[in-house]
Amino acid sequence: MSRFIDIHAEKRKALNLFQAVEPCVKLLPIKIYHEDTGKELEHDEIPGHVARMSHASTGTTEDNIGLTGRLQKFDPPHGTPLEFHPWLFKITGVSKSCLTQFDRNRIGIGFVQMSGRYMDSSERGFVYTAYSEQPFESDKGVFEKCASYALKKDEEHFQTCLKAYENARARGCTKQDARKNLPLAMATGTYVHLNSRSLKTFFNERLRPSAEWEIRKLAQMMFDIVYSIAPTHFVKEKSMLDGCL
Repeated sequence: MSRFIDIHAEKRKALNLFQAVEPCVKLLPIKIYHEDTGKELEHDEIPGHVARMSHASTGTTEDNIGLTGRLQKFDPPHGTPLEFHPWLFKITGVSKSCLTQFDRNRIGIGFVQMSGRYMDSSERGFVYTAYSEQPFESDKGVFEKCASYALKKDEEHFQTCLKAYENARARGCTKQDARKNLPLAMATGTYVHLNSRSLKTFFNERLRPSAEWEIRKLAQMMFDIVYSIAPTHFVKEKSMLDGCL
C-alpha cells in the first residue's frame, strides 16, 4: 500500500478555477478522565485502561499504553477496548460523492452534514478532479488528454449547473428541489464522530490504492492527525502505508 499523491494540487490551485475548494480536516478535542483520580488519560492509554476491567487489574500510564499495544498484536487483534476512544472531526471541502462513500462505513459512525434543503448552495463551491494519472499540460498537442484542459471543461460544467440552480430558485423553486441541478462535485461538510475501532476499519478500506482518490486523500489526512496523537492504535495501518505489510 502506498500514499495517494495529488501531483497537480498546486498547479490546480494556480488556475483559480470557479469556486474551487480543497479538503480541510480539523479534530475537535475530546478528553477522558480517570474515574478515581480525575487525571486526564492519554490517548494511547485509554484502550489499555478500559481493558483492565476484564481482569480487575490496575496499571500506570506506561503499563496501559503497553497493554494497548499488546492488544493490537493478538491474532485477531482485540478491538473492543478501542471502541472506548472517541474521535470528533470537522470535515469541509469534500464532494457529495465522497461523503456518500463515507456513509457506507456505518458501524460506530455518526454524521451531521450540510443540508441542501435548508441552506443556499450558491456559495458552497466545487471539488475538482485530481486527474493525477494525466499530465498537467500536453506535450504532444493532444489537449483533451491533459489535466489542465479537463479542469477547464469541468469549470464550464459547474458554472452551468450553478446557473441552473440559481434560475430555478428565481422561478420560485425550493432549495431542496433546486439542488437537483447540482452535480455530485458540489462541496459539502460534516461533523463525524467515530471510535478507534471504526476508524481502523475505515482506514483498512479507504487507504488502499483501490479506493477512489478523493476519499483516499481524506483518509490519509485523517490518519496523519490521529497517528500523531495515538500511534499505538494505528501501528498496523502505519506499516501498511509505509509498505511494510
